Amino acid sequence: NNLIKSLNSNCFSNLSSLEYLSLENNRIKYLENPIFSNLHKLNTINLANNKIKYLDAQFSNLKSLKNIYLSKNSLSMLNRLDRNSLLLDLSNTKIDFGSFYLLKNLTKLIDLDLSYNEMKANILKSLNLSKLEDLKRLILIRVGLTLND
Repeated sequence: NNLIKSLNSNCFSNLSSLEYLSLENNRIKYLENPIFSNLHKLNTINLANNKIKYLDAQFSNLKSLKNIYLSKNSLSMLNRLDRNSLLLDLSNTKIDFGSFYLLKNLTKLIDLDLSYNEMKANILKSLNLSKLEDLKRLILIRVGLTLND
């Protein structure tokens, strides 16, 4: 709730013991890579309710990261999440699930929230939820399903 619009790429470089980071309810549009690279103990990151459209490798070296909250962003792309992630909140993100191959590597995922998104009926099948053998909670509140073209 600080109206943050941008962050310097080295703003967290001296916080190597940080375990929880909340940047929710700001106006962040872009996160430079490698903004989180020194946060080796980071367990939870909350970037909910920002204006982020693109995340590529910002989380790729965070082996301790288990909980990722990205709800209420306008994501068009999300890549390279670590396979150790346990919770992923993508609710109300407007993400294009047509190009969504992200879940194939998240085999340890326990909690997945895809609520308040639009997706075509065949996308649920292509998400290949059957590969998520440890999944305990799947939230699909008000998911708008449309028939395939």
